[in-house]
Amino acid sequence: MDVKTQIPFYVFREVIMKTGRLIRYVILTILFILLLSKTALSYEIRIEGNIPLKDKITGLSVNPVTGIALAISSESKTLYLIALPSLTIINRFPLTVTPTGLAVDTMRNIAIISSKDGTLNFIDLETGNTIKTLTVKRHSAPPIKTFEGMLDAESSTIQTIAINPKSDTLYIANGSSLMLMDLETEAITKGTLLPYVPISMAIDHNLGYLVLLISSDIRHPASGILHLYNADTLEPITSGIVHPASGIGYSGIAVNPSTHIAVLTNPSDNSITVISLSSCIMNPASCISILDTIPFYENPNAIAIDPSWNIALIAYRDGIALVKLENPIPKIDLLIPQGTTAGSPELGLSIKGSKFTRESRARFNLKESRTFFESNESLKAIVPSEELSQPGDIPVNVINPSPGGGISNTLFFNILNPVPVIDSLTPDTVGLRSPPITLKVRGKNFLPSAVVNLNGTDLKTRFISSILLEAELNPPDLKSPGKYIVVVINKGYGISTSNPVWLNVVEELPSALSPQPSGIRDQKSDKHPASGIGHLTGRILNTRKQPIEGVTVQIKGIKAVTDANGYFTLENVPSGKQHLMIHGSGAIAKYRETPHLREKESYHPTIPLTVDIDADRIKEMPFQIYLHKQKNWDFKDINPNEDTILKDPDVPGVEMRIPKGVKITGWDGKPNQRVSVRTVPTDKLPVKPLPQNAFVRTVYMFYFDKIGGGTADQPIPFKAPNDLGLLPGQKAVLWYYDESPNEGEAPNDWAIAG
Repeated sequence: MDVKTQIPFYVFREVIMKTGRLIRYVILTILFILLLSKTALSYEIRIEGNIPLKDKITGLSVNPVTGIALAISSESKTLYLIALPSLTIINRFPLTVTPTGLAVDTMRNIAIISSKDGTLNFIDLETGNTIKTLTVKRHSAPPIKTFEGMLDAESSTIQTIAINPKSDTLYIANGSSLMLMDLETEAITKGTLLPYVPISMAIDHNLGYLVLLISSDIRHPASGILHLYNADTLEPITSGIVHPASGIGYSGIAVNPSTHIAVLTNPSDNSITVISLSSCIMNPASCISILDTIPFYENPNAIAIDPSWNIALIAYRDGIALVKLENPIPKIDLLIPQGTTAGSPELGLSIKGSKFTRESRARFNLKESRTFFESNESLKAIVPSEELSQPGDIPVNVINPSPGGGISNTLFFNILNPVPVIDSLTPDTVGLRSPPITLKVRGKNFLPSAVVNLNGTDLKTRFISSILLEAELNPPDLKSPGKYIVVVINKGYGISTSNPVWLNVVEELPSALSPQPSGIRDQKSDKHPASGIGHLTGRILNTRKQPIEGVTVQIKGIKAVTDANGYFTLENVPSGKQHLMIHGSGAIAKYRETPHLREKESYHPTIPLTVDIDADRIKEMPFQIYLHKQKNWDFKDINPNEDTILKDPDVPGVEMRIPKGVKITGWDGKPNQRVSVRTVPTDKLPVKPLPQNAFVRTVYMFYFDKIGGGTADQPIPFKAPNDLGLLPGQKAVLWYYDESPNEGEAPNDWAIAG
């Protein structure tokens, strides 16, 4: 084993002061360090720290949920609270009883302390106050079927206790009796007699085994032989393991139910013994195997194991040592989700399995991911969007560091091509005598590998964006009129095909349809010679993907209004980056967008965008614009003389608190008087799509009962539900749309707050 130890300074100070014994102590110290530095053949530990204590510790326990260890002293009648893994004593609580046993109820975060006078004392770990005290009667008769009256009767010393978190029960060793208490009802439900008096016990609740050290030698009452009992029935399974060197029993035991490793302390020769319970599943009668016996500090006794860190706390003569146990090799059973589609945003990947620790790290595609420990059976890994951009079977495994440790088995995360969806074709009708045209295919989930397929033949396709493809089509090649099936195929790993739509092919296009609609073809033309100007086309839809008529689109003084199908064309626009305003207040409401009765009184918003105009080209909007009606109900009046708290029944869990005196200035230069909020679908934004590295589930839109947004003169606190599944203490990234109605004042783009 590779052991790093810190011998407390006061030990060496004592040696120097006692000069007459200096040489002997130095030799013993050197021998001790050499022993701790030897390499074990079968099991490896590492001593990572010490808490020097003059107090004699007689009991230890750990709450792996809170990361707090508990220690008791029967001499000073003190309960210590210790932060892990820093080994900092954070509190000391005086006890009114002489403690004999200690267990922590992780579900309720309370300590249960047994006493010399036969009581169970339930201690609030926040305050140190005793919540309640129960008196336990020794069960001296043969095992019986009913255990009524075993509480609040004649008492005797309780030697040791242990909690089964899986069944919410407490094991009580009282004299030579072993009893089982339901912690919810506080009733004794089972009992049995032991061959002798137990001195320590621990439970592997995953295997269902109760491990006891039972004294059988009056000359060594503080040492016991290891016995194995069924945790449910209290029936014995096997017994008789003693210290192989001294022949004397052990004094303390703790079990890691995740690894099924037990550690026993032996003060007779200052060592610890590591045993495995894993083979008990196959052969319970003779299943316990000794892995190693390791030299330790002087007089080791009480012990506890934190399975989340896979560390042991061991009390010895001069304090408490923190011992890193050999890490197991982790095992993965399940990935949730088991796959996604290419181009997905960052996701939280749940990894289910066994033998995980707080030091475990998940690896996605051979790269270490941000990993969050949830339990010994569950991890959460954050997979960035760039790792999800391409389809394929991606290996996932987990690695545990040294000592011990290793790499788990591998499961594969399936990244599939997304299923493309076609919304429309432009044009949707062509004539056989028409010249070559550019067929625009609008929809979603298009990949760069996507091709437009016409009646089984792939067309030459140009990827514009995930919502727009362009395909070159020569109508005379179609030979005959009719309806031709058009699909989009995302090629690559896991080919996926869209819904079919139909292209109408006629003998001759009616003259009214012969000119190409505005924005149908990116082209240079005689009508628009090279002059530093271009044209912009696009379409505006509502929440339900229905076209919105009457929306005014404007760049500088150039305006256009959407037609009945939601299309617009801005002509003769100066090339370069331009400030585009979408004025929705004049839209014609032909469709119902929400079930709310007052929707007819609401209106569409005004949105500023920034677009690049190409000279001498007709440019298609690079993304689909969706305008969502703003509510004109549930507004909150902003009171400058007190805090204004905005909540909305339609948006549960959201709260915006505008501090007293904070002013939100609107686009009109005047303070906004009212505020409301709604959510906007992340895949139907009125502005450009969120960046690929933005892991977002909800977008909120605030509005102020007038055109435009607002700018606050101080930061405004905002609360929202944790729909990202973040762990406590984990930070979220807040994206906001940085906009302005005035050209040059804002980028009209997504930015990160702060």
